Amino acid sequence: MSWRLIFTEFQATVWAFSAFFAVSLAIALFIALRRYEARLVAPSVGRTLLCLRIAVLILLLVTMLKPVITSVLSEGQKQRVVVGFDVSESMETADKHATRSEKLRWGQALGMLGNDETQDLLDGWTEDLDAGREPDWGNGDQGLAASREEHMEGVFGQLGDMSRMEFVKRLLLAKPGNFLGELGEVSDYDLRLFGAKTATIDATELNENLPAAREQLQTSATDAVRILTDSISGEEGGNVRSIILFTDGRQTVPADLSAEAGRLATLGIPVFCIPIGSVKSPRDLSIATIDVPQSVFLNDNAQVEATLLASGFTGDEITVRLMEGEKVLDEQKQVASEESLHVEFEIPSDETGLRDYRIETGVHDGELREDNNSREFSVSVIDNKSRVLLVEGDARWEFRYLNSALERDSRVELSTILFRQPYLQLLNRTFLNQDIPPREQFREQLANTDLMIIGDVPPESLSEEFWEDVEKAVADDGLSLLVIPGRRNMPFRYRSPTLTQLLPVRNPTQRLAERYRRSVPGQEQSSFRLQVTPAG
Repeated sequence: MSWRLIFTEFQATVWAFSAFFAVSLAIALFIALRRYEARLVAPSVGRTLLCLRIAVLILLLVTMLKPVITSVLSEGQKQRVVVGFDVSESMETADKHATRSEKLRWGQALGMLGNDETQDLLDGWTEDLDAGREPDWGNGDQGLAASREEHMEGVFGQLGDMSRMEFVKRLLLAKPGNFLGELGEVSDYDLRLFGAKTATIDATELNENLPAAREQLQTSATDAVRILTDSISGEEGGNVRSIILFTDGRQTVPADLSAEAGRLATLGIPVFCIPIGSVKSPRDLSIATIDVPQSVFLNDNAQVEATLLASGFTGDEITVRLMEGEKVLDEQKQVASEESLHVEFEIPSDETGLRDYRIETGVHDGELREDNNSREFSVSVIDNKSRVLLVEGDARWEFRYLNSALERDSRVELSTILFRQPYLQLLNRTFLNQDIPPREQFREQLANTDLMIIGDVPPESLSEEFWEDVEKAVADDGLSLLVIPGRRNMPFRYRSPTLTQLLPVRNPTQRLAERYRRSVPGQEQSSFRLQVTPAG
């Protein structure tokens, strides 16, 4: 077993220098002030105090540098290499837009072009393509040049249709590269797949089990930090020799990449990142997300919001259409100033039923993919009315406002119970209901009610059975309950245990601005305080 003392903050040069400077300055000040202190204490006491102060400063410096003692227990285990394979959704992309020189290099790496004897010839062609020149395919022989160029273009076409994931898979397993085979001859290794999650897979089962493994890894995101953390965790974390990542993307999951990189540097574990894909920015337009309600009321105002990703289209005018079948319902044109666009469309709701729509953009020249330029969605237009039951103690302002607004809404079927209301005896009964229906009838009414609004009702008017029925409707029938408190009764005068369970607050107390009473110092204020704003 070997031991190592490591100061982790040495990785941050500026921080370490600042700490040394601050401690050195403090020591210098202590020494300078000692001659003034010598007038007050004996020399031996002064020296002792100075030594103690310096010791405390040194201890503080060591603490600020975050010392870590590591131990390595050698049991004859072979060190291993972690090979990370990014299988996120972006790795399904085929780099049709890649340059010919890039495809030539890829063909060499996969053994699709050339061999050891033609290496120099292929390198010369690559230099010509990088410089923008057409290579001399046949060294002056026109027939040979035509044959070679046809072969090269055929290979370039295959590479343009090959996904990045397939490219890495061939690079790892297929000859002549056979990266994992050659790596296994010199070191043990773990092959790990990663998206938002990670999983270890046997290299011999990669072709067969890759589709099933991807379903468990949340491939919509890329979390390279997680594979770094998982690689050095666990019982075998101390045997990691290095980490190799094959990935085409950047970190898309929030994580502290610099902290993990510093931790790996402290442990002496290098990370080699092999970028996959073309260095040329892809040109692709896609419908990323659609935000739309599942259902809307007849003749209601509804909108659909869509976010488009426009990689490589900065400065171009993009046309986005809202379609129903082959009919164009609306169209918007925007100039792409960033890599994303946001559009909104009004959804027609003049007919009931399930309506199918589509948001689409045209396919532009040079696009990476043509299958992501449209997205379908459905909206159900319904003519149902929301059933609302309004229960109030008397016709206070809140009741008058709600009752009037709900009565005017054609989408609402309103029932009202008002306990205290004027009765001039001109009719056989009051204009509005003023009593709770019989219990069975009331239960049936609650079962068919969508929203119940209870205002400032005296507790004498609502029995415990009433609240039990309301609680059952909330729990079993999906009734929505809205309680509007008042200054006379609701909720502070109630002692109902069922209402207490329904309300989201506990021990409510009344605090009114209209009533003023002197507050006892150190206790809760008995009333609101009115203050003049800074604007007067």
